[in-house]
Amino acid sequence: MSESDIWSFQLDWLNIISLLGFHSINQIPESKKLKALKKITKLYGTEMLLTLKPSELDELVTDELRSLLKRELMDDARQK
Repeated sequence: MSESDIWSFQLDWLNIISLLGFHSINQIPESKKLKALKKITKLYGTEMLLTLKPSELDELVTDELRSLLKRELMDDARQK
């Protein structure tokens, strides 16, 4: 993780997992987590992200992961 991703320390991964409807952090590949963080940093910039509330950051990350994890989310829905 780079210094530009310092904002990500405010993330509540348990909340993000819950918002995605997953049961475990292991259901999110590490590469997808890093890709989402990198894209959000690029879109909004570190300084702006540091001004957001943790719940707002969780929503941003959840939305980005949701788009990156479409296949995993569909598989999880089928299993249920």
